[in-house]
This record gives sequence, structure tokens and C-alpha cells, in this order.
Amino acid sequence: MASNLAAAFKGEHPDLPIITPADPNFEATRACFIKRDADVPSAIARPQNSEHVQAIIKYCTKNGVDFVVRSGGHDCDGRSQVAGALSLDMRDIKHVNISADEKTVSVGGGILFRDLAKELDARGLITPV
Repeated sequence: MASNLAAAFKGEHPDLPIITPADPNFEATRACFIKRDADVPSAIARPQNSEHVQAIIKYCTKNGVDFVVRSGGHDCDGRSQVAGALSLDMRDIKHVNISADEKTVSVGGGILFRDLAKELDARGLITPV
């Protein structure tokens, strides 16, 4: 599955990292607060933008590939990794775009709360959690 996934995106999205278990950085990339050794994903996709996310979701839906989303941090129940599923690792999409009127914020799916809070605090803004 991992090689099919990498091949599917090589032409249209060559800048989309697909990390397979054979990659020397695989274990470091999948490291998280709660990691179950039995729950090894088939591959880890690290989208860089919304187009990558859309392409991955379309591929998985069309090809019956199970996937799980990993945001910036970790899931307290370890649900960000599922054995044999594709891990959609959002940690490279971590933007904070504050509107000109400072009433709304667009936040990337991989943002860590501390980084969001720092950006908001710089403008005297807060968010509830």
C-alpha cells in the first residue's frame, strides 16, 4: 500500500512526503506521547497544504484505504496511530492567520496550542479551550 500511495502522488504532488516503514526516519516521525508498538501505520503522509490533504482523502476514499488524522500534538487515547492505516500527519500545516479586524483566525490542522496562544497573545487576543 505504501509504495502505491507514494507512486500515486509522485507525479502530481512530488512535494508531498510519504514516509514508509522502510524509511530510516519512520520511527522518529511516528513518535508520540502515547505510542502502541502494535499500532504501526502502513505509511505516514505529511501534507504541506490543503491541496495535499484533499488529494490524500480522495485517494483513500477511491481506493478503500483506511486513514487516521494526527494533529499537532497527540491523542490521549493513542488514536492517532492505527495498525495498517495511513497516518495523515498534519504537523507541517501549522499556520495562524489573524484577520485584519482581529475577529477571526484561520488555524492550520497541525498547530500546537502553545504556538497558537503565543501568536494570539502578541496581539492581545485569546481563545477558549
